[in-house]
Amino acid sequence: MHQLKDSFLSSISFKNFTEEIFKKSQIMVSQKTPFGNGKINPFRVHAVTSPITKSITLTLRRHRPTVISLSTMAEENFFSTPQKDFLYQIINNRKNFLVIGPTGSGKTTFLNSIIHSLHHFERVVIVEDTDELVINSPISSKLLSREVCPENLNKVTMEDLVKQSLRMRPDRIIVGEVRSSEAKDLLQALATGHSGSIGTLHAHSPQQAIYRLEMLIQMGAPQWNLQSIRRLIHMSLDYLIVLKDNRYKKGVEGIYKIASMEKFGLLLNKEC
Repeated sequence: MHQLKDSFLSSISFKNFTEEIFKKSQIMVSQKTPFGNGKINPFRVHAVTSPITKSITLTLRRHRPTVISLSTMAEENFFSTPQKDFLYQIINNRKNFLVIGPTGSGKTTFLNSIIHSLHHFERVVIVEDTDELVINSPISSKLLSREVCPENLNKVTMEDLVKQSLRMRPDRIIVGEVRSSEAKDLLQALATGHSGSIGTLHAHSPQQAIYRLEMLIQMGAPQWNLQSIRRLIHMSLDYLIVLKDNRYKKGVEGIYKIASMEKFGLLLNKEC
């Protein structure tokens, strides 16, 4: 295979290029804040500069420019017909579930497809730290977190946004990725009646997902014991949809029901 050897003409041309990327993606880096995130459609941009790296490092990640339907994903063998039928069943029955998978497994693409299978009369509030999910109707809303900016604007965390979403009378709450102490507030909301809510979680298996979720909840409530945390998970979540641990062959590995809480932990049953 022939490999192209592209490069910048000089360090000055590379510097001009990165400055233009920073400007268009609204990334502000400095000695004080040597990294940042931004977006240039359809790319998500991550930048790292000195002093934590010798030269500027840019990472551009591209998501699908359009949302594909669940039917199209089924045609592409992302999941089987029984899995598709069961997925529609838990969506229509307003069950709470998390989409589980490693980096690059298709969690965001899959979640976008699920969002656009929902009824347009449902008010969906999406909570994200990066702008990746697509709103499905005019009555739905999206809340984005914010890091501390050079203008000394206040930081807005995912935990803040989950709390705000509860005051917006949502039919469903959708969290782009559960990764920190917001897990505690989200699951408390689900346990008190916000049914039909969905999120994603980075994990390689359903068992690892439960362990990670326990740790994330403990970050938000360090005073809680493990039994209380497991009881909250059992009360608030119904299913885990696990994607394959293979970024080159994407698809649903299985749909697991959080069946019961035992002395050794939460019992998971594979439904399909």
